[in-house]
Amino acid sequence: MLPLKSWPVRGHGRQIDILRQAVKADKLAQSYIFYGPHGVGKKQVLRCLLQELFCAQGGLDNCDVCRAISSSHYQEILYISSEVESSSISIDSIRRGIDHLQISALHGAYRVLVVDQAELLTIEAANSLLKVLEEPASNCYIFLLAEQLTSLPMTIRSRCQLLKFLPLSTTEMTEWLQQESIDQRLHQIIQTVSLGRPGRAKELLADNLSAYNQLTERSLTLLAGNLSKAMSVLSSWFQELKKSEENISAIKISWLQI
Repeated sequence: MLPLKSWPVRGHGRQIDILRQAVKADKLAQSYIFYGPHGVGKKQVLRCLLQELFCAQGGLDNCDVCRAISSSHYQEILYISSEVESSSISIDSIRRGIDHLQISALHGAYRVLVVDQAELLTIEAANSLLKVLEEPASNCYIFLLAEQLTSLPMTIRSRCQLLKFLPLSTTEMTEWLQQESIDQRLHQIIQTVSLGRPGRAKELLADNLSAYNQLTERSLTLLAGNLSKAMSVLSSWFQELKKSEENISAIKISWLQI
């Protein structure tokens, strides 16, 4: 395995240094929790780490292994996330992950389990996963991705190495926007609404900023009408959206930019 010269990731330098030093010293922990806001870059850092682990060419992203990892189709790596119909991660999914870890590696020295949205583990699933975390096989790695560390059971947290991912700084986000060749006229809006999260910025761009524009239009409509009614409607919005930090922030920003 050849080390990557650099990872194509904007920001998260401390986290990347910790992981790369661990790989170089052959001291990568067998279980990690990557936690931080949605869209901040946790998956991108994990993808680069897995490419460096599995790619004989050093993770140059131009070989079959790197392409398979980028598309989440490398057979030594199993990705688990919530079931659409239940919005949770069931014990059956974790059992499937455990079976995957117990199979001998076919094309590499490792087997990897990635659990996305780990805060959605049911109690039964978390207990099942805990057994594996307590006695992991020597050639296996487990990565849990979550937005809030406190949403995971302490028993799970205590058996994993923790890596916190923070939003990018204004400078880092500006550099990312320039790198992505985004229309200069959209920079300020994306910079503000994405709150330092490149993944969220991509979602906004893919949606052509329609959600942001709708919020702005509704704000203007309210301002043009009865103030008392506007405040009443806003109050109901905040009640409905109080669990969604992103939407609340977008509403505030829309008002401030009018």
